[in-house]
Amino acid sequence: MGSDIAKLPSAAAPAVGKFLLLVVVPVAMATGAGLGFAGWSNRSSTLALWAELLLLASPALGVYATLPRRGRARAEEVITLSVAIERLQQADLSLRVIRGARAIALLALSYACVLWLCQSTGLISARTFVLYYSLISLAAVASYLPWLARREREMLGMRETLRDWLSAYKAGRNWSLE
Repeated sequence: MGSDIAKLPSAAAPAVGKFLLLVVVPVAMATGAGLGFAGWSNRSSTLALWAELLLLASPALGVYATLPRRGRARAEEVITLSVAIERLQQADLSLRVIRGARAIALLALSYACVLWLCQSTGLISARTFVLYYSLISLAAVASYLPWLARREREMLGMRETLRDWLSAYKAGRNWSLE
C-alpha cells in the first residue's frame, strides 16, 4: 500500500500555480467579460471573439494551476497522514475545477447552437461572428474534453489510492478520521 501512494504526484502546488488560480484566471475571465460587453455595445465582432477566447482559455488555465506537479515523489519518502490528506484535498479541488471547465466549454458550444438558431430564423444578422464563434467553441470543446477526461481519470485514480491508504491507516491505527 505504501509503494502505491509514493508513486502519486506531489500535491504541493508551486506559488505560480496559486498565483494563476487566484489572480490570473479571474482577471482573464473579467477581461473577457468586459471585452464581451464592449464588443456587444460597439457591435464589434473582433472584441467579442477575443472575449470568447479569454473566457474559454481561462478555465483551462485554472485546471492546469490546480493539477499536482508532474514530479513523482521519491519511493523512500515517508508518507505521513497530513501529506495524504493534503494530496486528497488537492485531488478533490482539481476534480471540481475540471468539472467547471467542462461545463464552461459545453455552455459555449450550446450558446453557439442558440446563435445559429437565431441566425437562421432572422433574429440576428451576424453570420460571420456566429461562424467564428462556432469554430472557436468547437475547437475548444474538441481539445478540452479529451484533455479534461484524461486529467479527471488521473485525479480519480489518485483520490481512490489515497482513500485506500487512509482506510488502511485508519484500520492499522484503530483510529477514526471522523
